[in-house]
Amino acid sequence: MSKKANILSYADAIAIIKAHPKADTSDIRAVLKAGGKYAYTEAMHAELLGHGIDPAVALTLPQKQVKRFCQFVGALVHRSIKDFDYTHARVLLAMREAGDHNLARDAVVALAASIISSTANTRGITRSQINALFSSRHNVSTVETKVSNSTGKNGFYQALGLTYGKPGQQNREFTLNRSHPLVGLFFQVMDGATEGQLREMVGEDAE
Repeated sequence: MSKKANILSYADAIAIIKAHPKADTSDIRAVLKAGGKYAYTEAMHAELLGHGIDPAVALTLPQKQVKRFCQFVGALVHRSIKDFDYTHARVLLAMREAGDHNLARDAVVALAASIISSTANTRGITRSQINALFSSRHNVSTVETKVSNSTGKNGFYQALGLTYGKPGQQNREFTLNRSHPLVGLFFQVMDGATEGQLREMVGEDAE
């Protein structure tokens, strides 16, 4: 069988979404809603395939991760700063600031939620470095949820290979995959944003 024959078509990707075990939830319905912010579009599908990424690895995640995956990729494809979730954005930005150091989960949460922690090793990163980009932030419980659904065992960053962690560790460390094409594209989009665009970034719910 040729390599081309193994490429997932857009129609097949939609079929995977429709067959999701939680297809009757508002999360999956939002992904299937044409024109919506969370919709999985042909442009997103083409972008992922163009980078050699199999969309199925994310489309089969738990429903909330599928929704957030679509939000993230949609914002990337359309270069729409305001459509990024700002906690998910803060996670990647914090990891970039850490340089060659890994960040443990408690450090990522502290930086994303902008809280002072006496135990989290933030590798010298200050809250002001991250806060300077944003006008607001989520509370700690929301940040913990979003760190989990992006970098956790079933997180969409983890599934796509944007971040790596060791499953099973209570306070596991994460590694940013700097060579990943979506990581590079994310930072390209973010670094080209104006202050006004960054302050329009969304953070509408705790999922």
